[in-house]
Amino acid sequence: VSVCWDGEKYWLHQDGQLVTGARAGAAMNPAHILRRLYTDPSIGRGLDAATRLDEPAWIAAADSFHAEGFGLCMKWSRSNPVAEFAGEVINHAGAVVYTSRHTGKIVLKPIRADYNVDD
Repeated sequence: VSVCWDGEKYWLHQDGQLVTGARAGAAMNPAHILRRLYTDPSIGRGLDAATRLDEPAWIAAADSFHAEGFGLCMKWSRSNPVAEFAGEVINHAGAVVYTSRHTGKIVLKPIRADYNVDD
């Protein structure tokens, strides 16, 4: 499974309408922000997405945020550590990021009402 991480689910207008690139008033999918923070070697942690990220979980999270029309417009001056900014994005998105005990890969999971409390 692959997804174009710079594609149609990347940018959203504040009213939920898709746009095709960075524009004033556009919001970015939180999964895309976090993926860049985790994988970009110049501004982020530089992790290898293929071996370190649970790709299906990240795609599902991006799809969830996109379906909600949920995007973030956040300024990061880079004076704060990457982990701190990632934590802000995670908190605003209502999500968790954790390492799977089964696969050892990093999972992004939006916290929504799509789970069974008993499980």
